[in-house]
Amino acid sequence: MSELKISDITLLNEQEKNRLITSEGLTYASEVRKLILNGCEATPDLFPNITRLELSCSPFQQLDLSQNTRLTQLELTDCNELDGISFGDQCPLRSLTIRWCENLSRLDIASLSELRVLELEECEQLSSIEFGEDSPVKNFTRRNMMSLPWLDLKLTPKLTGLSIIDEVVEKIEGFNLQHSKTLQSLCVSIEELDTELNFSCQSLLELSLSAYHAESLNLTECPKLSRLELVFSETIESLNLEIHNQLSDLIIEDYDALKSITLHPESKLRYIKIKNCDDLQEITHLQMMDDGEKDIRVSLD
Repeated sequence: MSELKISDITLLNEQEKNRLITSEGLTYASEVRKLILNGCEATPDLFPNITRLELSCSPFQQLDLSQNTRLTQLELTDCNELDGISFGDQCPLRSLTIRWCENLSRLDIASLSELRVLELEECEQLSSIEFGEDSPVKNFTRRNMMSLPWLDLKLTPKLTGLSIIDEVVEKIEGFNLQHSKTLQSLCVSIEELDTELNFSCQSLLELSLSAYHAESLNLTECPKLSRLELVFSETIESLNLEIHNQLSDLIIEDYDALKSITLHPESKLRYIKIKNCDDLQEITHLQMMDDGEKDIRVSLD
């Protein structure tokens, strides 16, 4: 059992699990810091001092982490029996990733006062997250979360980064982010949306957007944008960026109907890349960007 003396241990099968659950194994369990369990019934409470837990194909319906008072990073993958997680009141978790856990319907993270990063992917039954008051989450990524409602940013007052990826949406009210005073980075990739997109966030610095069927895009309420990346659109014909005098990076790819772009006359733009925009006819104020600086780069494909 010498492998239990090191900081990393990987348990991959039933045989190793049985070796662990012995008096000799439990003697060294307190020394384990990183634990990886794949299809194994060993419970995390056997390892009271782990700081990182990666659990995949677990047979558990309930996961109790209340005894793991040093756990800072948790990753759950393909735990299809899982329908509940208990963190207790003293779990110092800072990063939580849950992928492909098809029966998990509710997630309560209200007690996680140290949580900074939350990532969710294809948990098709998950329809409710309890953030609690004054949630500490700073970065939230959701990928193909079909049942989860749109995030109310009032629940995450410290959020600086938000990613919404591969979502299939037919209709939304728009992206009104004005309740957030801290959000700086937003990544959105959505399908089937055939309406106008309105973004409103005074603190937003970076936006990456893919919305193939969106009718139009309004960014006038995001005055601090410094980086804008737009990919895939079959309908948007014009982009008005005239108020964005702090924009430094502009990337536009595969905008099939785009005909015109209007930039700020005194733009601080240093990098512009336009690719596969065959109908583009005019970029207003582009000629006014050259103020003698040598780091301005223009790529028009």
